[in-house]
Amino acid sequence: MTINDETPRQIRPLDPRRDLMAVADLIEECFATGMDADGKEYLRQLRRTAHEVQIMRLSAQSMENLSMPLSGYVWEENGRIVGNLSLIPLRKEHQRVYLIANVAVTPEYRQQGIAKELTLCALDFVRQRGAPAAWLQVREDNPVAKHLYVELGFHQRASRTTWQSLPAVPEVRETEVRVVSRQRSHWEQQSIWLEETYPPQVRWNLPFAPRDFKPGLFKELMDFLNGFNYRHWSALKEDTLIGTASWTPARGYADNLWLGVDQRFEQEAVSALLIRARRQLFSRRPLWVNYPAGRAVEAFAAAGFTQHITLDWMEHRLNR
Repeated sequence: MTINDETPRQIRPLDPRRDLMAVADLIEECFATGMDADGKEYLRQLRRTAHEVQIMRLSAQSMENLSMPLSGYVWEENGRIVGNLSLIPLRKEHQRVYLIANVAVTPEYRQQGIAKELTLCALDFVRQRGAPAAWLQVREDNPVAKHLYVELGFHQRASRTTWQSLPAVPEVRETEVRVVSRQRSHWEQQSIWLEETYPPQVRWNLPFAPRDFKPGLFKELMDFLNGFNYRHWSALKEDTLIGTASWTPARGYADNLWLGVDQRFEQEAVSALLIRARRQLFSRRPLWVNYPAGRAVEAFAAAGFTQHITLDWMEHRLNR
């Protein structure tokens, strides 16, 4: 079947009461080969929610109170869901925007325009609610999808690589760079570097805020009382600060490291900071680092990290 202007559209809004299990199966079918531990956990939660919905027969009001986003569109053929798109409301600079996610079409129905139709429906939904923009993430190595989104009016805003630590931790090497615990006097420069590495167009969807790393006796006491456990390191070259790293624990598969460095010394600063942080952290959990794509590649490899995924951030401005 080929979709054209004379073919009835098979799109309808997602119905959580009956669609969640089929959507989970579709997402697994389309993305299983590249799915990481967090993706697998998402699927488990989706199936758990589907089971709870079926048992509890939740009302429409109680559906809205569920923590997992359950909004979007599906494409149905002969009672079978063959396409899906999820819509996730988020806050960006005090405004509500929507993230388009889980765009999936079962293999035998691809190249028929289903993903395009689903995306157009999602954009109409976002526009009708007065949101200023819709965002999505697309794999750097998926040119077909990127071409579709550009055709629909999306513009690339950033390209980010998530690096994941390998089990083996490299030895701390003798170099001209010394890594020490971050000093309070380093915060002003660290805040500038963090702003450069994690600008507003990507930071709004990351699980940290630079202000959380600001030192101070009262803040450190409150962090301790609230169970917030952060670690910070500074890289020095001839007593000159050239980079910083901060560690934050996470609930998912891996904890996070956040880097801010002087780009003139990027390779040596990143390598030294990552190796020292890995050796001083007591947790055996993997580490993730979100970083601008294409930068410090050799340094990450030297510190025992591998490229997990590179995603292009794309935005569609609406209601202008």
